[in-house]
Amino acid sequence: MTANIGIHFIDMLHWIFGPAEKVVLHHSSPECSAGFLQLKGARVRYFLSVNAAYRPSPNDNPMSPYRHLVINGEEFDFTNGFTDLHTLSYERILAGRGFAVEDTACAVHTLDMLRKSAAVGLTGDYHPLLRNLQG
Repeated sequence: MTANIGIHFIDMLHWIFGPAEKVVLHHSSPECSAGFLQLKGARVRYFLSVNAAYRPSPNDNPMSPYRHLVINGEEFDFTNGFTDLHTLSYERILAGRGFAVEDTACAVHTLDMLRKSAAVGLTGDYHPLLRNLQG
């Protein structure tokens, strides 16, 4: 699950905040992953899910993605505006302007560490939405 929908999120975090220094997996299931990443320039608690029941606002359209970041108390909503990014990326790849393997190395390494980690549950610096899932 994390490799499928989380790769884009983790890749973006690495581009902005640098490589991972610490990786903690709090929960992993076919429909949800939650953990903590200590990056060079940020501490990140993440919660990724394909199950609309885990959304913080149950009245939201369950068919619409919910993409929300809070950085130093400032909220960023990335829910809209990303529907055609795969198509745009494929067009650039076909035009010879794609990404190199080196561009994704940090994200792939972080995903590998998460894949090899045992989930530790509600310990340490976990995402608050995980309480709803575990509770």
